[in-house]
Amino acid sequence: FLQAEDGIRDHCVTGVQTCALPIWPTRDRDRDSYGLPTDGRLYLCPQNLGKLHPDFDRLLRGVLERDEKGIVVCLSRRTPYAAQLLRRRWERTLGEASRRMYFLGEQCGDDYASLFALCDVVLDARHFSGANTTFDALSFGVPVVAWPGEFHRGRYTLACYRAMGVEDCIVDSADRYVDLAVRLAGDRELRSGITSRLLEARRGLFGDRKVASAWEDA
Repeated sequence: FLQAEDGIRDHCVTGVQTCALPIWPTRDRDRDSYGLPTDGRLYLCPQNLGKLHPDFDRLLRGVLERDEKGIVVCLSRRTPYAAQLLRRRWERTLGEASRRMYFLGEQCGDDYASLFALCDVVLDARHFSGANTTFDALSFGVPVVAWPGEFHRGRYTLACYRAMGVEDCIVDSADRYVDLAVRLAGDRELRSGITSRLLEARRGLFGDRKVASAWEDA
C-alpha cells in the first residue's frame, strides 16, 4: 500500500509530526565540550545506527576523501555495541578516513540541539532515511543531503522537503550526494541561502491537519 500510492508515500508521512517547532538551544556549546576537533567541517549523521546500511559507507568515504579536514559525527545513544561493530566495519571500508568518524553518546535537550547549531551539514542515511532527526534538522534550518530510496523507509526526508517546497538537497546518485555535501559544507554563502529558505518554509512540517485527515480517510 505504501509503495503503491505516490501521494501517500511521499507526503502523508509529514502529517505525523504535529508538535511545536523544536526550541533552539538556550546555552551555547562548542566542539571542544563534545570532545570533537575544533578545526574542519562537521557532517552530522544523527540517525539510529541500525539505519546505516553498508552501502552508506561508500558515501561516507567519498565525503571524507573529498574533504580532507571533514569529520563525521554519529550518535551511539544507548547502543555502544552497535557503535563498536560499525567502528570495525568502517576500519575496513573507509581505511584511514575512519579516524575522522566520531561517536557521541546520548544527547538530550540543549546538548542535542547544540549539535545542529555546530554542524555544517546533516547526512541522510541511504535506504532508511531520517524521520524525527530530519524534522529536527530542517526546523533549525540545517541542510540535509538525501538520496531517496525506492521504498517508503527511504523517502521520509524527501517527503519533508516536498512539504516545504524546497528540494535543493535531494540527489539521485552517489557522486551527486558526495559533491553536494562537500559543497554545502565548504560554501558558507550557498549554505546560508538554503538555510534561510528552510527557516522560512519550516512551518509546512508542523501542525498540518490536512495530512492527518488523509491518514484518517485511508
